Amino acid sequence: MAKLNLSQAARAVGIHRNTLRRHIAEKSISVEYDENKHPLIDTNELIRVYGELKSSGATGAVHSSAAKGHTGASPDRTENALLHQQIAFLEQQLDAVKEQARKAEVREEEAKQRERELLDVVRTQTRLLSPPEPETTPKKGFWKRLMGS
Repeated sequence: MAKLNLSQAARAVGIHRNTLRRHIAEKSISVEYDENKHPLIDTNELIRVYGELKSSGATGAVHSSAAKGHTGASPDRTENALLHQQIAFLEQQLDAVKEQARKAEVREEEAKQRERELLDVVRTQTRLLSPPEPETTPKKGFWKRLMGS
């Protein structure tokens, strides 16, 4: 993981160091601290919060977990490492989105099944509540009604 100090991170995203400090204090950016208690910010975290990094060479002196304090890496290697990290980060995001889509499909199928079950219940209840068929009795004629028979 590529780690940048406060100044490098501010340059990489194009904001002032104090703004970056304020965002750290507001907990919108997560940071790690080196052995001297200096903040180190992961480039993936900067991408998550600010979007694409500016390519102004601000990432030239990168702290890596394998070589702490070693800043002699060539710019091509550093850029390559950053790109690999970004790819890994994006693949993780893609996997998360695919998982969300799968869960949404499962929920949708469950909802459709529940809807079918409820429609069956409504149809059954409607049949049970239908008014009874009126009994058909032959009508009495005029004279029978008049004479009372």
